[in-house]
Amino acid sequence: MNSKPYFGLPLLTLLVIGTGARLSIGQEPKPAQKPVDSQKPQNPKLGTVWINPKDGAEMVFVPAGEFEMGSKDFKNAKPVRKLFLDGYYIART
Repeated sequence: MNSKPYFGLPLLTLLVIGTGARLSIGQEPKPAQKPVDSQKPQNPKLGTVWINPKDGAEMVFVPAGEFEMGSKDFKNAKPVRKLFLDGYYIART
């Protein structure tokens, strides 16, 4: 039997508590917070970035426009039709 004292876990616990660090298993450290502007840009253009103040997510602007939705080739996607979407922000991943 090994008679050497084991300081691993108690020492780690003391270091974490002593420095005020929070250690969570399975969690990545959060990146530094970006400055948050709660006001959306007035006249955004394609690719304008806005930081959502609720969660800090980067939101990218997609301008209004028309596109064709559907397919002639797939029964479940018929008919092909034109749709118009207003401009919107989508989260950058």
